[in-house]
Amino acid sequence: LDSLPNFLIVDTTSKCNLKCMMCWQVAVSEEESPRQHLSHKVLAEAVAVRDALTRVNFHGSGEPLLNVHFADIVGEFRDRVDYMETCTNGTAVTRKNATKLLEAGLNVIRFSCDGDNAESFERLRCGASFEKFIDNVKLTVALKQQLGSKSHIGFNFVVSRESWRELPGVVKLAESLGLDFVAIFAYIKMG
Repeated sequence: LDSLPNFLIVDTTSKCNLKCMMCWQVAVSEEESPRQHLSHKVLAEAVAVRDALTRVNFHGSGEPLLNVHFADIVGEFRDRVDYMETCTNGTAVTRKNATKLLEAGLNVIRFSCDGDNAESFERLRCGASFEKFIDNVKLTVALKQQLGSKSHIGFNFVVSRESWRELPGVVKLAESLGLDFVAIFAYIKMG
């Protein structure tokens, strides 16, 4: 290469605990694409270029909080990279890993939210509980305040034929929870 990249996606895992209707994992079998955590070899290759990076996204194809080493992986880039973010489906959040997440120095933490009520949220995020999701977002926001974290917390909203009517409600929900933003992404049909 003539130069190193300045943006990197470090996919900490391709394992997920949900079967969301808009996700590639629904269209691609585990036999075709085995679900696994980030290997030490790939992490070492990413760390080797960290001084050239200005931005790292710690989310790609799975639920990052399923990798128990998530905060340690982020720590490899802390104080070396200007901007770091992740996106979680919010179902694997615990007090312990939310604290680690906030202390890891991420600039942005996104929670995937495509519905403003249990029925629509759970229809799109198959296997998730809306009530537990909301409790986990509230926990993360409360811990952010307690820890004095500077992380910005918001929702990721995937616009699809099934979800677009939910957007105004999701924006109101984000505001009621004290979130900083709602990021909107277009649905890309898989398969």
